[in-house]
Amino acid sequence: MVPDWLFHSLRKRFRYPDRIKREEITIMKINMKPRDSKSEQIAAFINVDMVNAVFVIFEKHGDHYDEVYCKDLFVESVKVIGAQEHDQKIVLTGGGGGTGIWESSHYVIRYTPEGYKDVWEGVATLRVSDKIAPYDIQQNGTIGFDAGGNELYYALIKSKPVPEVSAQIYKYNENRMKYELVETY
Repeated sequence: MVPDWLFHSLRKRFRYPDRIKREEITIMKINMKPRDSKSEQIAAFINVDMVNAVFVIFEKHGDHYDEVYCKDLFVESVKVIGAQEHDQKIVLTGGGGGTGIWESSHYVIRYTPEGYKDVWEGVATLRVSDKIAPYDIQQNGTIGFDAGGNELYYALIKSKPVPEVSAQIYKYNENRMKYELVETY
């Protein structure tokens, strides 16, 4: 069940809040902070339509939750990385488009000493057409991680105009708070 505070917090983000329905909100309990933290976080998103959509992370402070991260985009998927009950990462996939274009990205979100941040971004889907279909440009990106979430594996498959596949390995740099390219295949 979506708590009242979360429902009202998300409704405030939209021009027509009466269109927001409780049952259209997806929520999940996460824990992105290190093991020694007793923090609680909740991730939530709603796609009202292709333009009106939002993803938010809230963190519990005392007896209430505060917004600590927000991204306005159409959410295609949310993956929680990490099997342990702490130090989890999130892969948020989403984007949007218009006539003849659809573009979405993978965003990797981590808790850092500076707060919750996007620490990597890559193409998830890119489709471009001068006509409605078929597509003149078509690309799809896939993402994976090692068990600890400190190595990121990314592959980009271009099927049009010329078939091509590239793969990259990134390692998380704690000091720079981002994934950095290590190797390309």
